[in-house]
Amino acid sequence: MLTKKKIVILSVALFALAVSLVGLFLTSSKTSEITSSETGPSATSIYRTNENRNITSTPIFPTISLVGATFIPTVTPIVQIPTASPSVFISTTLTPTSTLTPTPGEITLGRLSYIQDKDIYNTDLKSTNLLVANETTPSGSLKWSPKGSYLSWISERQASTSSVVVYHVEQRRKKTVEIGVQNFTDYAWSPDEKKVSILYGDTVGSFSKVFFTDEPTIFMELTIPIYPISGFKWLKNGQYLIWGSKGIYVFNIETEQLDMLVSQDGITFISISPDETKLLYSVSENENNEWYIKDLTGNTSASLIKPQSFDFTSVNLPASYAEKGFDSKAVWFPSSDKIFLTIKYLREFPIVGMYDISSNSYSVISFFNIKNSDFMSDPYTLIGERAASKNGSMESQIHLFTIEGQANLGLIKVIPHASSPAFYFGN
Repeated sequence: MLTKKKIVILSVALFALAVSLVGLFLTSSKTSEITSSETGPSATSIYRTNENRNITSTPIFPTISLVGATFIPTVTPIVQIPTASPSVFISTTLTPTSTLTPTPGEITLGRLSYIQDKDIYNTDLKSTNLLVANETTPSGSLKWSPKGSYLSWISERQASTSSVVVYHVEQRRKKTVEIGVQNFTDYAWSPDEKKVSILYGDTVGSFSKVFFTDEPTIFMELTIPIYPISGFKWLKNGQYLIWGSKGIYVFNIETEQLDMLVSQDGITFISISPDETKLLYSVSENENNEWYIKDLTGNTSASLIKPQSFDFTSVNLPASYAEKGFDSKAVWFPSSDKIFLTIKYLREFPIVGMYDISSNSYSVISFFNIKNSDFMSDPYTLIGERAASKNGSMESQIHLFTIEGQANLGLIKVIPHASSPAFYFGN
């Protein structure tokens, strides 16, 4: 027979057993949740990729040791500069979930360099490293030499004088050359990267001072009988391509002969295709702007860009918006067969689309304010400098946008308080 004492003891035992069972159930659920989290999608799997495709990164430069290099943990990289097919989708809204923890030692240099806090940095979008801590203020014009052996930039020591700084990447040494002129226009590398040419001008004419990168600074001065000059490029054939408001010229460095390539008033912008076979230039009159393409491999005249078809589907607008005409902004694709061109819409909010040279067609991508200084690092990534408001003031930033996976130039990375992006396009 159960006594009162036995009933109490039994009740306590049953209660303890029930508590144990509840605790075991909760522990099992938590363990299952943790296991599911650990075996679920990783931080990088938020980007949908084709399972049959491997995305790899091939170093552009040899691995070199930068002793004492300082690393700056800026924005966590969302994705490395894509080299893949359009089957990859890159999210433009997800926040990075991991933080870079670079360690000093062997560093593989990336293709992208920029100026930040008076210093020169380099990144492959996975890690960022300091290349040069400047004792002077870099004012911009950061450029890679044609073969990727050097970086160069303009450095301001005083308000009235500037210098060109040439930095040998592998040897980690720099050469500073005083320009000695106040009316500096631009500078350019020779195709063999043995020389640098500095362009400047006055009311008499324009001049080019050329110095050798690995020799004592002895200037070779050339006289160019036109003024003013807006810019120039040292072509692979060894000649200068020079442009101004009155036309475009070819200047022979050896003979100092100047030949007219395009005779045209009102030229507002020119751009040479990455393979240097085509010349793109805009002509503006009043508020009207027209684009022309000239083949640099022959003697054919320039052709007016007048697409046979327009596709405005992506922005839900009728094709009649093409009648507003092109704006004066353009960016080449690396393949040299396509160009980003803008159509007038709002002053700071134009329509940007892709013009296909072979099909003579124009397909709208998005509403986007492209800059003439922007560039395509690959078929899907646009890089450019932008001004942004931060803590009540404006700062310069470098933005990376993508058209991959129907992203329509969505923002994928920001490098804060950075300027003068320079990208190495060589092999």
